[in-house]
Amino acid sequence: MSGEAFKGLDFILEVQTATTPTAVWTKVCGLTQTGLTINQEGVDITDGCSQGWREMLEGAGVRNMSISASGNARDNAAQRFILAKILANEFVTARIKRGYGDEFSGVWQIPSNGYSAPYNGAETFEVTLESAGAITYTAAP
Repeated sequence: MSGEAFKGLDFILEVQTATTPTAVWTKVCGLTQTGLTINQEGVDITDGCSQGWREMLEGAGVRNMSISASGNARDNAAQRFILAKILANEFVTARIKRGYGDEFSGVWQIPSNGYSAPYNGAETFEVTLESAGAITYTAAP
């Protein structure tokens, strides 16, 4: 076998809950499932000379990223912060760290934030974040 595996526990979503005097990053607690999707929209340049094969324009198109997270609803500063931001229709600054040691950070829109609860079970929390500008990638040290 080659390559190292990483624990899901080390896949961490944090939101920036304050900026003064320095940035304060607060972990979104309670999460049991966290996902990151990187999307690249292509630009099709197929024409009559393409010999029946699709051709794409390298380096063009729109990129975006999505974060999805769900788990247990907790009385956590980050979950309260996310709720306040979606109710105010405001963006959040967030970052996601992977077990590999790298991270993605930037400004995100919150298109959905939900809660549910079975009659005889724990209340759950879910949130989706969509990139709202350039996302910074920091490679593992």
